[in-house]
Amino acid sequence: MKFAEFSHNRENPLHQTVPLFKQTIDDFGADPKLGPYYDYCARAFGVPRAAIETELKKSAYEAYDWKRAAFPKKIFLAQSLKYILKILAYFGYVTLHSEKKSAPRQSCDLLIEWIETDLELRRFKKLYDLFPRSLYVLVKPVQTDARHVYRPPHRRYDLVSTLGALSGFISVGIWKVLIASLRTKTNLFPIHLGMIDRYLYYTSLFKRVQAEYLIQERHYDTSALKNALFKKHGGKSCSSIQKNIIHAGFSGFYYDIDHFFSLGDGTHQRALRQGAILRDVTPVGSMFMEYLWFIAGGRKPENPVDVVYIGVNLLDFQDSYVEYLPDFYEHFRWLARFADEHPEISVGVKHHMSNVPDPKEKAITENSRLIHMSHDFNSYEVAHASKCNLTWGSTMAYELMGNGVPCLFVDPGRRNYGYLPYDDELEPYRVTTYEQFEKKVLEMLASNGKTPISNQTFFSHDSRDVSTKIWRKLTGGVG
Repeated sequence: MKFAEFSHNRENPLHQTVPLFKQTIDDFGADPKLGPYYDYCARAFGVPRAAIETELKKSAYEAYDWKRAAFPKKIFLAQSLKYILKILAYFGYVTLHSEKKSAPRQSCDLLIEWIETDLELRRFKKLYDLFPRSLYVLVKPVQTDARHVYRPPHRRYDLVSTLGALSGFISVGIWKVLIASLRTKTNLFPIHLGMIDRYLYYTSLFKRVQAEYLIQERHYDTSALKNALFKKHGGKSCSSIQKNIIHAGFSGFYYDIDHFFSLGDGTHQRALRQGAILRDVTPVGSMFMEYLWFIAGGRKPENPVDVVYIGVNLLDFQDSYVEYLPDFYEHFRWLARFADEHPEISVGVKHHMSNVPDPKEKAITENSRLIHMSHDFNSYEVAHASKCNLTWGSTMAYELMGNGVPCLFVDPGRRNYGYLPYDDELEPYRVTTYEQFEKKVLEMLASNGKTPISNQTFFSHDSRDVSTKIWRKLTGGVG
């Protein structure tokens, strides 16, 4: 079977699918026919070949559509000419919007990369202040008085680097990519386009900013190519915090990180099983919880509910096996049933502020006794005030349990492997039948929220001083 024709069986459990999918990507990445292409990219981008191999595997897995159980048509050979023209059009656009004059190079101790919102700025402020010279990289216009550079994608690239990459692609690259595509029977031009853009974006950034350390929030957007380019331009190490639970699917494979600041002792293990290169792992807790509870939060509602369900956003890539949506909606039926059968117990549903209303969820819950909670208080404040917390797969469950607040994962049929790995430490907090769900919730309520958590640090370390722990790890405590 050609690599591009891979399709997983949606009838199979996800824990069987994931190793097969990873093996498929690994086999493709190890194909000797890709050797000349790897060598060309290593020379063209000026980085070690190993970085190109990891980058290709990450790009290949990211192309896969878990809902359709298929790779998109763009990686089929018939699309090659179309993507050659797309690459040329890309070069035309970025050349037109490149920087024509060289700006003085700035220097900093810590580069906080890929900031999109004011909330992200505030979340990193404590860490920013710990370093003598920090600098934010904004990819969207965000108002701030802090030291920063604005580097949007596809714009403000270094003109010399852009023209050099264009010349190299036209004279040599196009043939190297085409030959590798024909030999592997896979259209590599979309993957190569992604590499070109990362090369130009980060080369342009690192020519303008000299940094010792780089940190980013989205661990699933780490890049072996970026890491290699950072060090090529004088940087020491690239790091990332753990933003969420490592997913067994779209966002869970082939990270490349020097310092991974995990939530807890065991929360990085799935990443290693899914091809991540984590050169150093330091459990520090949650930067999200540090900011939203210990710094900006800490309020408690005057009339807290007894049981809080912490919601997750429903996204297409999560729908990777046939039972996913039936199980997902079944767990809302459990919530509604419990609330109706126990009217003396208040049960609230707390969604993200970014949550898009789901008509199917509404049809299940609207005539029940469930309380749909407002955003007057953030999720951490609501959860700390309750006696029992529940979720389908929110990272907050890990954060709360690591900080002494019990939480249950509601998993009808024990199939939600995408969010919930089959680690022994997780089993005491997973409920897979309604009867088990009801029993556990009542037990937690009877303990008045004091249910002991025997393995807290597996899920998360104390989150009250995450930024200081990161600073100490990177600098040895010398700022």
